[in-house]
Amino acid sequence: MKIHSKNKKNVAVIGIGGIGLRHLQSCANLPSSEYEVYAVDILPENLQEAEYCIKESSIQYLDSMDLLPSEIDVAIVATQANVRAQVTRDLVEKKCIKAIVLEKVLFQKIEDYEDIKLLFEKHHIRGFVNCPRRLWPAYKALKKELKDEIVTEVSVKGSTWDMGCNGIHYIDLIGFLLNSDYYRVTQFRPESDLQESKRVGALFIAGELEGVFKDSCCFILSTLGTNEDFKEIRVVLKNSSEIVIKETASSVKIYRNKQLIQSYKIPFQSELTENTVHDICINNKCGLTPYTESQNLHLIFMDTIFNYLKKIQPGLEGCPIT
Repeated sequence: MKIHSKNKKNVAVIGIGGIGLRHLQSCANLPSSEYEVYAVDILPENLQEAEYCIKESSIQYLDSMDLLPSEIDVAIVATQANVRAQVTRDLVEKKCIKAIVLEKVLFQKIEDYEDIKLLFEKHHIRGFVNCPRRLWPAYKALKKELKDEIVTEVSVKGSTWDMGCNGIHYIDLIGFLLNSDYYRVTQFRPESDLQESKRVGALFIAGELEGVFKDSCCFILSTLGTNEDFKEIRVVLKNSSEIVIKETASSVKIYRNKQLIQSYKIPFQSELTENTVHDICINNKCGLTPYTESQNLHLIFMDTIFNYLKKIQPGLEGCPIT
């Protein structure tokens, strides 16, 4: 292993399969004169894949967190949700961590949310959760558009998305647009047939979830409304006008009263993480959701899904979504 320079910031990506690889690809763009980047995974094939994909970089590849330097400026924990809480505990126990970015959904066990909050407070760790729509230019622009408006309704409809895995993305987005982490669920109408998710050990959740943000803005998430391969987000304002956002795999188009306002390219995760890491290191903050805010947004959603699943599969110890 190379000798660590005390003048450099240490960045560690824990779990580099899937989304973790995208984080790592972005971190590879950090200037090597200022940052040391470490990739940690217990699976040799993930380490090999990352080395193959990210050529000509100074990233150090490790098969154990024990091999990390004693102090880490930013750790990105991108493991599966079923082990993320324990990995986070182990990391904090072994190393001095200044800031942690966690993937979503955060954890499968409800009790882990408060435990990790207390862990962060005890060790003075700044925690953030990667719901990246807050960083997308489209939704930053939409937030400005809504600054002086009163939003009365938000709906998210589509047919090709997993509410279990992705529902929190849209709850977080609504919270971001409304500047609130307070909401309640009024109805959950799941599809009757449970399916295995493409993610190992997780379930695919479809249906409709309704609720209210700030006791004034109704919202609905639906995976039943259309057969087309995009998600449509509809924002209704008090003055009766509406904004429609059409989100495809590559773009976000925003319409106001059926007139196209702007079209935006969706940035890849591999284009976002380096700026997030830099912001945390330089400014002690970033545009992602702070942990305590995300905890509030997660818990109501997770409770709703978990209570439904426990009726079908009694004895579940955690909510099998990731």
